[in-house]
Amino acid sequence: MKQLMILAAASTLAGVLAGCADDSSNLIVDPVDPVDPIDPVPCVLNCTPTPPPPPTSLEDCNPNNPNARFAPINSNVSSVDVGTEGICVNCRVASPVSAFDGNLNTFSAETAGVGVFGTLNLSGRGPRAYETSPTVLRRMGFFVAYPADSVADVALLGNASAFTVDADGVQVQGPGEQTLDTALSLQLLGLPLLAGQSLAFVSVVTSQPFNGARLDFTPSIGVLAGLNVIEACISR
Repeated sequence: MKQLMILAAASTLAGVLAGCADDSSNLIVDPVDPVDPIDPVPCVLNCTPTPPPPPTSLEDCNPNNPNARFAPINSNVSSVDVGTEGICVNCRVASPVSAFDGNLNTFSAETAGVGVFGTLNLSGRGPRAYETSPTVLRRMGFFVAYPADSVADVALLGNASAFTVDADGVQVQGPGEQTLDTALSLQLLGLPLLAGQSLAFVSVVTSQPFNGARLDFTPSIGVLAGLNVIEACISR
């Protein structure tokens, strides 16, 4: 009987741990009660979830790649919006839908004129909420391309931020971070117009449910700027 009770307690503990990060150092178990060794003292779990790492290339979001760790959000996007904040002269987005079409061979082109004091917004959202929580983190972001040999455009990348939004387009979380990648993936996936450019993933780690994503681009003052947005992707 004692062995059965001990096995049951071990089984319960294993079930609890299944939902935690795979890190035994995060498990703190009180010693067994010396008075009654059959009834273990309740365990104290300190589980710190690990955010999904950023994708390593465009292939990580390729819908035709069975090993991809990310997926385009196009199937849930029913509304794509473009907006500006502040003074954004000659700010425009060509083919905004291409950032949410699930096709890694197309892209949206964001451009802004010289002397810009504003921000360009590109967002896509839908009716379905993506499940995420403080214990189940996900990463939402945008693949963007920019000229690798332009000091100005490299600086501009630091002015690109990702956010999650709800069904009405209201910000939920953000901004996020930028993760540099290589231009090789762009060439492999047949984007000749972007050959020679550098690739980055501008993302935000999410802990609250959301319905879509927004990319904010604030060009540097006095520089003619451009940013190509390939696709919005979410970790599986």
